Amino acid sequence: MSRPMRQMPEGWQAPSLGQYYRALDVVAGLKADTEEFLFSRLCDLTSMDLRFLCCDSTPTRHWDKARIG
Repeated sequence: MSRPMRQMPEGWQAPSLGQYYRALDVVAGLKADTEEFLFSRLCDLTSMDLRFLCCDSTPTRHWDKARIG
């Protein structure tokens, strides 16, 4: 089920590409703080200790198989 499209207010203008890039710079500057906040909040809400390391060894396995042949 799709939502009906809303009209933008008269006189509204989309931001320029430069404005999008400046906004992205601000968001990128807050990335580490945001990730840390969300991680601590998730740990608080779930009462879980989520400090672990995920390591994807898939590329290594494929490389070994190709090498061994």
